[in-house]
Amino acid sequence: MFRKGTGVNDSLKRLQASLVILVAILVVGTGGYMIIEGWPLADSLYMTVITLSTIGFREVHDMDTVGRIFTIMLILGGVSTAAYALKAAVQILLDGEIREVLGRRKVNEKINKLKEHCIICGYGRMGKQACSEFGSAGHPFVVIEKNPDVVAEIQEKDVMIIQGDATSDEVMASAPGLSGPRG
Repeated sequence: MFRKGTGVNDSLKRLQASLVILVAILVVGTGGYMIIEGWPLADSLYMTVITLSTIGFREVHDMDTVGRIFTIMLILGGVSTAAYALKAAVQILLDGEIREVLGRRKVNEKINKLKEHCIICGYGRMGKQACSEFGSAGHPFVVIEKNPDVVAEIQEKDVMIIQGDATSDEVMASAPGLSGPRG
């Protein structure tokens, strides 16, 4: 259906598509029972929901062979689509968290290896200018920024960053590679 991707956006597209398919299956299932079995809307919808949710409480009314075959097809299509949607939802959650943890660990390792680096406190107008100057000169630097939106922006630029308030002794003391006396 979609090409295999690694990003959260690809997982989100797969989740959205599978949810659209699930709604379509719900509509087709309800309509199918109404047409094949001649059941009213409420009974048809109820049977479709308990079938798709694999509750299997019991059949609303007795069914003929065509109705049973329809139910089998509904189960196969609906349950597999629901499983796919669940997988996409879990992947969205895990991709973001795992990527964040691994990305943070990778950045921390890079920061710990730095020697004679500069610390840029904040990524405002002057912080951006300092990053540009240090980057052009090839001099290592680390940015400390407290705004999460700015942190996300900087991370996309592959800049080493620590989220926190640079005026806080705790942030400075806990920052990898940055502990020691402040001057």
